[in-house]
Amino acid sequence: MLDSAFLITAFATLFVVIDPPGLIPLFIALTRGMTPDQRRAIGLRACIIAAVLLTLFGFAGEALLGFIGISMPAFRIAGGILLFLTALDITPIPAAFYLMGSGLLGLVGLRRRNK
Repeated sequence: MLDSAFLITAFATLFVVIDPPGLIPLFIALTRGMTPDQRRAIGLRACIIAAVLLTLFGFAGEALLGFIGISMPAFRIAGGILLFLTALDITPIPAAFYLMGSGLLGLVGLRRRNK
């Protein structure tokens, strides 16, 4: 039997990854002008597709990564780098850092100034 702490952690992780409250405005915007029956059918179809994909990659995701030559530590490092770059992109950087010519913050400042 599965441990209840594991189930709670797994549910919380999936809830954060899928983000249902954040997807509500997107669903409403994309289904504007549809009847309630059409919205219900699209919502059900989306949930079924999401469940199938999550189950498929939950069981075979690591094997798929291994098949294409990506190890789990490399995948975690790449995810961390993407998360770091996303955080840098949404973080307001003071104007003083734009003037720095070297170092990481200088590179970020140059990247933002050239956008």
